[in-house]
Amino acid sequence: MKKLRMIALLMCVGYVMMAFVANHANAGGKKASLNLKYPIILAHGYAGSDEFLGCIDYFYGIKNELKDEGADVYAPDLGAFDTSAKRGEKLKRFVLEVLAATRKPKVNIIGHSQGGVTSRYMISNMGMSGKVASLVMISSPNRGTSLADFVIFKLPNVAGKAITGIANSLWGGLLCADRNPNFYAATYELTRHNMTKNFNPNTPDKTGIRYYSYAGKMYGVSANIILTPTWALIRYYDGENDGIVPVASSVWGNWKGKVTGLFGVDHFMEINHLFGNTPGFDAEGFYVKIAKMLQSDGC
Repeated sequence: MKKLRMIALLMCVGYVMMAFVANHANAGGKKASLNLKYPIILAHGYAGSDEFLGCIDYFYGIKNELKDEGADVYAPDLGAFDTSAKRGEKLKRFVLEVLAATRKPKVNIIGHSQGGVTSRYMISNMGMSGKVASLVMISSPNRGTSLADFVIFKLPNVAGKAITGIANSLWGGLLCADRNPNFYAATYELTRHNMTKNFNPNTPDKTGIRYYSYAGKMYGVSANIILTPTWALIRYYDGENDGIVPVASSVWGNWKGKVTGLFGVDHFMEINHLFGNTPGFDAEGFYVKIAKMLQSDGC
């Protein structure tokens, strides 16, 4: 455990150094382009946190870019692995805190992956529809993903238990500082059966809220090559995908289309990882574009 903590510390030091260089390289006093009516909440997805290892932003460089452009931006920690009901409780508390601090009546939410699903749940089932102006979902598994089906229904019990233990202790506990990760519950929720038969019928859209959706699409190989096997699996069962979520599952509300960049965009590139290495895709610019859309729509 001491060795793991030392590795985490070294990674944090490296991250701080990279962030320092990047901030100074980009400093230029550019004029802000955003003046939204409401603050933005960035809701992270499955296996995420507001900061990995306590120092690496999930939305890498994106929050700062939006702030530089004039937006008021916040990012909660919703827990690495849990159901949207549990994550929604945390998101609700955070939204209410932001509203109290900013004295604004509503927020805009941009949710990546399960962040979008969690936000839908909070809006529809936790009395928060009057406090959200818009929800933008980026590759959110609104109809589930065959990757979750494979983990829950196809893996042998021994393999499933091993992955659950590793995910809860190392990924959830160490990397994301999640005090009570529940990998199985989080993964089961995102199965195709649960999302289409249980979640969606009990999570209807609310009037007065602008719902938007995007989907990343990769072509088999990307900067995050570890997603190639999962891309192939989902391609077989669900068609086009970003290595984690099928394009068809992402479609919801005002469908804004597929995000492909020049060479394809995978699930990690959508949040500007790894460390801004997103060849052919300007992740920070993508979020600024979303914010400008919200601004033009009166949000």
